[in-house]
Amino acid sequence: MFTLFVNAVYELEKRRSTRLPKTRLSRRKEDREARHQLVLDVALELIEERGLDHLSMHKLSKELGYTVGALYRYFPSKSALISSLQCQVLDVLKTSLEALMEDVADVCASEPSLIGITYLRGIITFYAEYTRHSSSHFYLNSRLLGDPKILVEEEDAGGVKERVQALMLLIGMAMMQAGVASEQQEALKKALIFWSGLHGVLQVQKIERYVPGGLDMVDLSKQFSQALLLGWGASPDDVVCADQYVKQLDERTPFELRADVKGVQREKRGE
Repeated sequence: MFTLFVNAVYELEKRRSTRLPKTRLSRRKEDREARHQLVLDVALELIEERGLDHLSMHKLSKELGYTVGALYRYFPSKSALISSLQCQVLDVLKTSLEALMEDVADVCASEPSLIGITYLRGIITFYAEYTRHSSSHFYLNSRLLGDPKILVEEEDAGGVKERVQALMLLIGMAMMQAGVASEQQEALKKALIFWSGLHGVLQVQKIERYVPGGLDMVDLSKQFSQALLLGWGASPDDVVCADQYVKQLDERTPFELRADVKGVQREKRGE
């Protein structure tokens, strides 16, 4: 009996001794992840205030109250930092667009053939609000797409490439559902044209100030989208019906809320 008691105590102590270090390790990991996220948050704030070209590891470390050496323990280079920022921005965007797709499938349940084209038309309204409510995220995506200068070195670009491809696949699937692409490679090419063209239209919003009578950039974006989709073979009647479903989506959850990435991030973190 005594031997059994000793063995039981030994096993209990053994479990405690193996459990405690894991708890400490998990706490350290959580602390490191929190500091990692803090660096990204402050970097994004600096980019929003001063632009990407004015971001440097020295300025960021000063803003954080870290030494430059301490900052390099989290990100070995500015390229790695920008890569992590872009990955985070693209992750949040993909989460928002996946949620939009789920809602589109729901409102189009009685006409599933319109899911693809409604989704593509919904992206237009979403993205117009995205430029207003998540301007720093839109700015990073625009630089990723449109800046001829290399922002992320090849060794740091893997995560960004994966996320861009995932986004294009999501939009490409909608192209195939809408009947404007017959196979995946064609759908991905058209998805890239659609997304980059939409960025191009929305980047010229400041022109509204200089054009007599002003411009409605959302309407201009819709016209751009419609021209593409009709040119690729979509039915004009389907586009009209899709726009009615987009209005229902906005009534269900306003697009300005869908495009508020800070709200999406809080929801994702369970805050």
